[in-house]
Amino acid sequence: MYNEDLCKTAVILAGGKSRRAGFDKQQLLIKGMPAAVYIGKILEVIFPEILIISNTPELYTDWDFQVISDTLRNNGPAGGLYSALNYLGKPVFLTACDMPYVSPQFIRFIVNKFSISEIDILSSSDSMNRPEPFNSIYSNTITENLLEFIENGGRALAAFHKTVNTEYLSYNEINKLTNDWEVFTNLNSAEEIKEFLNKNSDITVDNRN
Repeated sequence: MYNEDLCKTAVILAGGKSRRAGFDKQQLLIKGMPAAVYIGKILEVIFPEILIISNTPELYTDWDFQVISDTLRNNGPAGGLYSALNYLGKPVFLTACDMPYVSPQFIRFIVNKFSISEIDILSSSDSMNRPEPFNSIYSNTITENLLEFIENGGRALAAFHKTVNTEYLSYNEINKLTNDWEVFTNLNSAEEIKEFLNKNSDITVDNRN
């Protein structure tokens, strides 16, 4: 059965102290906004619904985005995705608050491709065929499978991909749509934050800690 309805919801995973960055990355301010809000405001041009997953929802009381906490805590991105799918009951585009490079062209492409596919997950792979679990679309049909995966100790979404019907965009396909693979870049360290600022001179980033 085709996914006749386009994916209309973007989910942003926010929270968790980064060992490399040394602080909770959702407390980064970009243009005076929490990183998840900054990303959400770009995504709302494409998606009519934005959902932030955060165990500190009080950080977002000043912003007009829906926020829920993890249903299954301490299970990494898999737990955050399950919380979103279980709450929404529909397909979602998944990203994270430390991934500020957003390509509307790329997102529109995968949303349209997903809409004519018979798959559970539409994801991407890099030049070495390694999966990129974020900037992917996940069908709500995987919700129970994902719960079972987590209950059996699974946390890595790339490993979960192998248990359901997953299709990957190739490295060459993605390069036609993005700039130097930037959409898959995480801000995991002070050096990566500095590089992000150097490429975006109009943006100011502050750490609220």
